[in-house]
Amino acid sequence: MSRFRDKLEANTFREWQEYYVDYAGLKLAVNAMREDATGFDLEQQLDKVVELQFLVGASQGTVQSFEKLFIKEYDKVEKFYVASIKEFKSQLDVTIKQHHGNMTEAARQAMISACMELYRLLNMLVNFAMLNYTALTKVLKTHEKKVKSQESIRYVFAEKIETCAFAQAIEARAEVARLEDWFARTFYAGNRPVAIAELMSRRVEIVDWPQAYIGFKFGCLFMLGLWVMWDAGIIPSISASDNHLRLLLTKGFPLFRGMGCVILFNWLMGVSLYVWRSARINYKYIMDLDPHKTKDYDQVFHDAAHISLVYLVCMLVYYKVCNDEFPEAKVGHRGYVLLALFLYMIYFYLFREFKLKIGLIRVVGRIMCAPWYPVTFLHTFIGNYMLSMQRMNQDIAWSVCFFVTGEFLETDDLQMLHPTGVDMKGYLHNHTMQGIVPSKCYKNFYYGKVAVPLLCALPLWFRFLQSLRRIYDMKAWWPGVGNVIKFGLAQIVVLFGLFHPFHNPVRPIESISPLQQVWIACFIMASFLLWFWDVTMDWGLFRPQFKFLAERHMYPRRTVYYLAMIADFFLCYAWVLTLIPPSAEQALNHSFFVYIHPFSMVLEPVRRTIWSFFTVENEHLRNTMGFRKEQFVPLYFERGVGAPPAEDTSEAAKRLRKRTMLLISVVIASVIFLSVGAMTVIEEQSISG
Repeated sequence: MSRFRDKLEANTFREWQEYYVDYAGLKLAVNAMREDATGFDLEQQLDKVVELQFLVGASQGTVQSFEKLFIKEYDKVEKFYVASIKEFKSQLDVTIKQHHGNMTEAARQAMISACMELYRLLNMLVNFAMLNYTALTKVLKTHEKKVKSQESIRYVFAEKIETCAFAQAIEARAEVARLEDWFARTFYAGNRPVAIAELMSRRVEIVDWPQAYIGFKFGCLFMLGLWVMWDAGIIPSISASDNHLRLLLTKGFPLFRGMGCVILFNWLMGVSLYVWRSARINYKYIMDLDPHKTKDYDQVFHDAAHISLVYLVCMLVYYKVCNDEFPEAKVGHRGYVLLALFLYMIYFYLFREFKLKIGLIRVVGRIMCAPWYPVTFLHTFIGNYMLSMQRMNQDIAWSVCFFVTGEFLETDDLQMLHPTGVDMKGYLHNHTMQGIVPSKCYKNFYYGKVAVPLLCALPLWFRFLQSLRRIYDMKAWWPGVGNVIKFGLAQIVVLFGLFHPFHNPVRPIESISPLQQVWIACFIMASFLLWFWDVTMDWGLFRPQFKFLAERHMYPRRTVYYLAMIADFFLCYAWVLTLIPPSAEQALNHSFFVYIHPFSMVLEPVRRTIWSFFTVENEHLRNTMGFRKEQFVPLYFERGVGAPPAEDTSEAAKRLRKRTMLLISVVIASVIFLSVGAMTVIEEQSISG
């Protein structure tokens, strides 16, 4: 026969788990009592029940007083039941009031769905009340068997429980009956059995066309992905002949690499939305997103599946044309396939549904205009995502150069790719993808010395300025000064690595200068600081008193937090791969960039996605960065909550702002000076040498 504890656990409504009776703790408290134990002034404790604040349960060596714990438990259940029935009753009143005879079919179906959800919650509340009432009575029976001398205390407890509202759940049952009656009269002409069956059922259409459509998309995507992988990846690797050209060795591969990274971010954003929603994290409220203009995770997956199909079709056609397996005359020129993909992705991500993207454009504009605008959580969130798009942005900039210079109309020299009398495997091992089919854009001054450094340094510069603005707005140095140090140091490391790579054809890797040794130390320190800040500040973890986690969590399994901390540590050091400039890739005669580099680009988007899971959770629970002051994050939008306080215009505040602005100016000037020095000092030495 199963125990009541197991039944209670099996029937617990997970969303209300914290409001259930701590049955195990009460049983432990009863078992810890002596048979001759005496009670206390119960009536006095009952009068002060609201003031009692005790820990729930008992730990090793510490057993809470059973009487106090019992009062604490049934009072917790009573308060939640009363608050819930009040809320559900008001919801039913609003639903009944909003119904009218001229409702559209869509509004009618929405109201039916709302009634079904409310009916489910009311029945769950009745079940909640009965389970807790049963648990408390069973504890009293155990107490009677354990301590027979306290019959008067048990009598008072039993009488007190019977007077609680949740003991019989009369109001909840009445609201269930009222909803059933109104629903039957309104929608089913008084046919109560049919109405109740409708309320208890889950409304599932015979054919859910949106789900069927996305299933069809995923099926096509899966088959097309296998086709591309087989033709462009597996066959050239296992084929004994040299007739199959590898896609990685074509002129257009950097475009596919960059566009593929864009699509990957699209998929990962859908994953983030799904994870937040599953964990009941109110990301829309935290980021001040308009719920009417913000896509849900299923819509994001729809878009990602659509653009992935277009991407794979273009990749397959281009690869077939390059291998003479598809007539090039059918597409005019192989370069037009690349141009069509590039233009369609610009339309898809920039111009399609443009009204929905206006808010994002404004946010990005304010990020780029830092520090002149106040910084919200959404600004910092998108600013951090921009940091992870550096390598992707380089490939996009290369694609623009590729089309503007007309290089996309040039045909790959297949004779160069398949030289006669040369061992192809050895040839590929000693040549990179751009060493075989060199690109003019990699040697372009504006791309290599202007576009790439700006794309790598500007996101760090924007976050650096945002951190300074946060110091000014919060009128506190911490945690803004930590972000300032982190992003300032990272910017110097990035610029030094871009302009003075180790892999230089003029200077071998063995001749590492003292400044390059300093750069290595700065890189290690910046990477560790990045990881430590992610874990402790952005995620709120690594608290020794909570087993190196945090005091509260939204995700059910604690192991994911430990795994995330370990994975983030290694991924934080992988960002050095983004510092290798195109000029160094040209000079490296190694197959690393042919095969490994495309996969290494995936590491940073994955790290940023893992980071987003726990950062938004941390902001939802603790408001650690000071963007909002309230501890409770509502289920729906409540505009005006968390508004910034009125600006202090006193003389002391003005002097403080002046001193803050002076220090901020000094910090900005120092970072600019060090950044310029990182770009020039070794360059001058290499020229003179």
